[in-house]
Amino acid sequence: MLSILKQLKALSVENILIGGVMKRLKEEHNPYDALQKQHEVELPYEPDFSKKNIPTKAKPIQMNKELLSYCKNEIQDLLDKKLIRKSKSLWSCLPFYVQKQVELERGTSRLVINYKPLNNALRWIRYPIPNKKYLIQRLVKSKVFSKFDMKSRFWQIQIAENDKYKTTLVVPFGHYEWNIMSFGLKNAPS
Repeated sequence: MLSILKQLKALSVENILIGGVMKRLKEEHNPYDALQKQHEVELPYEPDFSKKNIPTKAKPIQMNKELLSYCKNEIQDLLDKKLIRKSKSLWSCLPFYVQKQVELERGTSRLVINYKPLNNALRWIRYPIPNKKYLIQRLVKSKVFSKFDMKSRFWQIQIAENDKYKTTLVVPFGHYEWNIMSFGLKNAPS
């Protein structure tokens, strides 16, 4: 009985140490950095497009106090995760919040950006998502698995540095551009 208690104490100390290491790793590692260097997407213009003809010059939408507070928190969260950064771009796309049934059930609104004017000026490059059956076949013999944050799939793909200014969104308190692929961009994986 005494040896079992000692083993349990040792195990709990080990779990505490592992838990501390895991906590430190989570604090030091941004999960969105994992694949960014390997997966970079460009947003090239159509061949006949002139950079002088900026297709997106949006004004921020008006928000009530509650929605504005929610937006500030969401933008700050995106800044903290380094998914967006402040921008001085002349471009600006219009963001708005969607409140469909799913969002109402979840209790949160979803930020959506209208990239239609920008998408009209971009050349189409398709990045197909691999077939699910093919991916499963590749995993059959695997023994070690890792869990990545795939909740926001597009956030795993970085935008080329010279194209980030095109993704600017404007909110009542500033301009921000994406460091990673945002949902709705033409050259996001399809």
